[in-house]
Amino acid sequence: MNDETAPLPLLDPARANPAVREALAGEPPLKLLQAIANAQSAFPAWLGYANTLLRGLTLEPRHRELAMLQVAKVTPHSEYEWAQHVGLARKRGVTEEQLAAIDAGDIEADCFAPVDRMLLAFAAALARDGVAPRSLVDELVDRLSLEQVVETILLVSHMLLLARVSATFDLQPEAAAADQILGRPATTKNP
Repeated sequence: MNDETAPLPLLDPARANPAVREALAGEPPLKLLQAIANAQSAFPAWLGYANTLLRGLTLEPRHRELAMLQVAKVTPHSEYEWAQHVGLARKRGVTEEQLAAIDAGDIEADCFAPVDRMLLAFAAALARDGVAPRSLVDELVDRLSLEQVVETILLVSHMLLLARVSATFDLQPEAAAADQILGRPATTKNP
């Protein structure tokens, strides 16, 4: 959290350039998007990338959410991401038992399949250490695919970026974000 008393300003869509205003109009009104939109030169392209990570990967949506929750759990100042992704994870098949196990740091819990455990360990290693043991990478490639392992690296890196932005802007979780995010199709085209 910030030590400053006044939070950094979110971009008012009315003051955005036309490309950013158009991109924001097609998305849920999330404060995280308004924070990132302050980087107007990068925002439309970044939003296309973010939407691909959320909706366009070959990695199963359930696995995507497990990895994202694990990153939020092991990364300081990731309360916003944890709160936002719990609802998404539930809608993607992550059980309450699995949510509780991740929250407790028990990635070896019986509620996880072996591939889930590997994915959680991989995400945690990337988030904490920047790299995972090669033996874990090789096992995960055998269970998923190289493409899905690389997609997971992209997800982990993206979650770290989101954690930095949400912490810097001192964002608080937003109600019903999962419904807002999953209820609207992506309208931003990939660059």
